[in-house]
Amino acid sequence: MILPWQYRSFENIYVFTPESDNKVSVKILDIFHKNLFQTTIEENGNSRDFNEILGKLPAQYVPSDAKSITLEKVIHKVEQAISKHKPTIAVETKELEKLTCPISLEVFQEPVIDNHGHTFEKSAIENHLEHTKDCPISREPILSLTRNRLVQQTIEEWQEQDPIPNFSLFKKENPNLADSNLNMAKTYEKEKEYDEALESYAKAFQYTRSWKNYRNIPSLFTKMRETEKATLASLYLAQYQLQEGETQEAVKTLENDSSETLYKQLALVTLYRFLGNSTKEQELSLKTANAISNHNPELAVQLYREILQNDPNHISLYSPLAQLTTSTEEKVHILLKGGIHALNMGDRENARDLIQKASFQQEKKTFIDEIINLELAQEGEIFSILETTAKILTESQDRLRAYKLLYQAEKRLEFCKEIVSIYRELDKHEKYTKWSLVYLSQLIEHDMWEKAERFALESLDFVDACEKHLKISTYKKLEEVYTYWQGHKLHDLWKKLGKAYCQNQQFDLAEKTYRKAVEKFHGFTETFALATILAKKRKYQEAVQMYYQASIDALVDANTERFLICGERIDTVDPRLEHLSMNQKIHFLSQKNLLSLHIQNQELTSKVQKLEAELQQHKAELQQHKQKEHDRQIAEAELIQKLSHHPTTTEFQTLCTLLRCNHVVTHLDLNMMGDTKLSYNMDFLYKALKVNQTLTTFTINCSQINDESASAFAKFLEANQTLTTFNLNYTVISDNGASVLAEALKVNRTLTTFAIYCPNSEGASALAEALRVNQTLTTFTIHFPKISDEGASAFAEALKANQTLTILTLQLEGIGDKGASALAEAFKANQTLTTLTLRLERIGDEGASAFAEALKANQTLTTLTLELGRIGDKGASALAEALKANQTLTTLTLPQLEGISYKGASALAKALKVNQTLTTFTITLRPSQYSSSWGQDAFAKALEVNQTLTTFTLNLVSSSKFPRNSTGPEILAKALKVNRTLTTFTLHLEYSEICYNDLNPLTSALDEALKENQTLTTLSLSFNNRYYTSNFGHEFIPKIRRNSDLQSLAFQAAEKGDLQKLNELLNQGVSLYSTDNIHRSFLHIAAQNGHTEVAADLLERSHNPTYKTWLNQANKTAYDLALENGHKDILDSSIEQEEH
Repeated sequence: MILPWQYRSFENIYVFTPESDNKVSVKILDIFHKNLFQTTIEENGNSRDFNEILGKLPAQYVPSDAKSITLEKVIHKVEQAISKHKPTIAVETKELEKLTCPISLEVFQEPVIDNHGHTFEKSAIENHLEHTKDCPISREPILSLTRNRLVQQTIEEWQEQDPIPNFSLFKKENPNLADSNLNMAKTYEKEKEYDEALESYAKAFQYTRSWKNYRNIPSLFTKMRETEKATLASLYLAQYQLQEGETQEAVKTLENDSSETLYKQLALVTLYRFLGNSTKEQELSLKTANAISNHNPELAVQLYREILQNDPNHISLYSPLAQLTTSTEEKVHILLKGGIHALNMGDRENARDLIQKASFQQEKKTFIDEIINLELAQEGEIFSILETTAKILTESQDRLRAYKLLYQAEKRLEFCKEIVSIYRELDKHEKYTKWSLVYLSQLIEHDMWEKAERFALESLDFVDACEKHLKISTYKKLEEVYTYWQGHKLHDLWKKLGKAYCQNQQFDLAEKTYRKAVEKFHGFTETFALATILAKKRKYQEAVQMYYQASIDALVDANTERFLICGERIDTVDPRLEHLSMNQKIHFLSQKNLLSLHIQNQELTSKVQKLEAELQQHKAELQQHKQKEHDRQIAEAELIQKLSHHPTTTEFQTLCTLLRCNHVVTHLDLNMMGDTKLSYNMDFLYKALKVNQTLTTFTINCSQINDESASAFAKFLEANQTLTTFNLNYTVISDNGASVLAEALKVNRTLTTFAIYCPNSEGASALAEALRVNQTLTTFTIHFPKISDEGASAFAEALKANQTLTILTLQLEGIGDKGASALAEAFKANQTLTTLTLRLERIGDEGASAFAEALKANQTLTTLTLELGRIGDKGASALAEALKANQTLTTLTLPQLEGISYKGASALAKALKVNQTLTTFTITLRPSQYSSSWGQDAFAKALEVNQTLTTFTLNLVSSSKFPRNSTGPEILAKALKVNRTLTTFTLHLEYSEICYNDLNPLTSALDEALKENQTLTTLSLSFNNRYYTSNFGHEFIPKIRRNSDLQSLAFQAAEKGDLQKLNELLNQGVSLYSTDNIHRSFLHIAAQNGHTEVAADLLERSHNPTYKTWLNQANKTAYDLALENGHKDILDSSIEQEEH
């Protein structure tokens, strides 16, 4: 194993690696291992003599310890000592302390002041800040350093002063004057008149500069016992002696001075070095360095380095020098430098000690540093030490050097792999590829095919962007792998290898590769590629045959694009098809023409698809535009609805403007009650309604509509084709206005609902005539407070003729019995009305009797509300008889019966016993005389017998006090024990005064009744407008909740068709005539879901002949729901269609 060797100066590291017997690779690095210079030198490869190589290196890289020192440097050193020593004499001690750096304890050379006001020597504080940013005096962070000009100026002024006589006094050369003063000085000195002697010397130095004339000054100061001045005089004398070349005299002068002043000693060390007196130089340097190492480590470091530069084999100095340095890298470098010199001296013990100390200092191991350990190792240990070193190194370059040495010693796979990995880390493609090929060769040599393939593919990924020849080399190695293992993979590999050869202009190798691929696999890609290579090499006949073969392969693969490419290449190479046989020509041309037609067809199809796509895009854009427009219309519709409630004039105009163009709003409820500018506003509204095409329901509430506005609405109704509901029920309109609207109703063909309020009677005839003619209205509400009997008669005639109305509400407070009789006759004849509400305040018994007769004859009404203000017992009895006979009514409301007595009430109650169709009954009695029960007992008996009623409401209103002995409510409550159909029971008591203690019998009776009642789900009680629903008294709650739960289960059973469960619930007391929240009976639900058996059983149970024609909330029978949901089989088996 050929190991590199090192030499270390204090600045650089020199690494020498023998490359051959006569060549050495030289690499120069700084102490941080940064590469500075690298070259190869013709030299004995086995030589380890650094000095032989030194002369062949560039001058800037020659180590400083190999450079000589000049006389000028020695003089400069003495002058430096003088400048350092002068202030100690010229300045008082206290003043001197102020001019001394607190860190170096030396007089300032370049003073700087920090932000805390403390002054330091610049180099000293900068060195301090490398370790900590805190001030060494205040311990606070130092933020800034600036030059202290005041201190600098003070020092310069003191340095200019001469505390002792010297040659700076010289004016001109005059030997006579000089000798005269010198003789005088010697006389004074002899007489011990030292001060006078100094004065004479000073005068003499004005005329002489000979060192010989100055040599008595040091001894004079010694006699005066002024040691500091004596030292300074010695330094001046040495300076003058050196300037005249008297180096030995200068040595004697400095040696004779007994003081050990630092800078005098340093000057003497420099002088020893100049004279080559290394022994004295080292002794004095070492003595000085040891003395100042604690208080001036920087200078001590300098001295140690100078000693070692002069004699690098002074091994004992490396450790103390390393301790004085602050940088870890410098410590390690100095220790290793010492270790190398110890090894060169054969001192292995000290070498090992220094190298181990360096190792302890290192945070990261480096190859350059660790390789020194190999020189300590025995011959047999080198390999294992190097292998261990390679594993602990962290820097890629260091690891690379170590593993290369290991691979050089033993060509193991793992070493080669590590080298490859490191080159990959360093992103060095060419080196990576070179070593990858070496590693692949080793894997192939050991038949490790799978690993070789995996590694080759990884390598190709890494070198994908590098030079083509690197990829080719890897492909060739991979070809070796596939030749012996998994040969089918050669198919893709040869394609890539052939392509790489082509890119590298290696067409012969590409042809050879593609031929191998064609012979083995016969595929289109390799055949086409081979043909292309042949064409480039101008082998046209063979190229055309290959293109033809490739076209056949394309046809077999049904790849028209590839066939056409082959055709284009054949046309280019051989336009006349001279290189094809006749059969080949016929086949080729026929296939080419067929494909041309196929391509044209594809192009046309593509164009059609493109047009269809554009059409779809246009449709989507249109839909998007429609959606945006719809969203805008919705927003406008919301604003319209917001503005429709008591708008200001400006808001009303905005509403009308939006209504003109909005296509979403269908319902508008315009509340303008109290608007004093109605006539002005109506003009805007009319114009908006005239244009709008979507509004179907329009209600206007305002104080009054004048004739002009009514005419405008009439014109609107005549022209409009969308409105179905027009409601003026809360708006006062004149007779003329009513007349013009009536004329519009004759023409209109869309309105189904119309409501109007006219306080006078003249417009009644016109509206009656319109009702007779109109063929679309189904709901009509009219309020004529002052209508006469004649007007009522006109409406009666209209009702006889009308064939469309199903719902009619008449508030005709002004008619009497005559008018009522006319209306009653009309109701006998009318066959369309199903719902009728009459408010006739002046009608008495005669009118009531007439309506009773009509009710007997009418076969269509199902819901009737009669408010007859003056009816008595006779009228009530007549109505009762009618109820016995009527077979269609299911809902009856009698809201105000002020004139009937117990007799009339009892008659109505008895009718309920007989009637078999009513399910909902509401009555309000206003008794005029005291009775303890006042008909309540009669209604109680009716409830005990009736089998159809599900909802019963009784309102008792009286101006007297509630009687304490009243038994009526209690009797009604007890009737609930027996009743098996009621689900909702309401009792309203309104008296001038009610004592709630008097209601205890009622609540107790209700509690007892509910213990047995199985059907009631809603119980409402009100006493003087205090309402209690379902839970008056906590004892009612569980029972009501249970009945409600049973009823819900029954509806679920009907929906699922569970006849057994439904029968169980009906037998437990659930009413057959129960309805849900949208008024559907059990029969409705069974029919809607197609449960024929359930529907048949319900009809069999029912004793009410109208049960099958009951209407839900949407006015639909069970038959209607069955038909809508496709259950026609129910029609044939259970529910027969009634006449509609």
